[in-house]
Amino acid sequence: MNIKKDKELKEKVSIMSFANSYAKCTKQKEVIIRF
Repeated sequence: MNIKKDKELKEKVSIMSFANSYAKCTKQKEVIIRF
């Protein structure tokens, strides 16, 4: 397993979960993030 790729994946997951939480807080239906 590549440690660098695993770290990048975790960062993307945390960004997406933050975006989902933000969308719920602002009552938006969907937040689309392109990587």
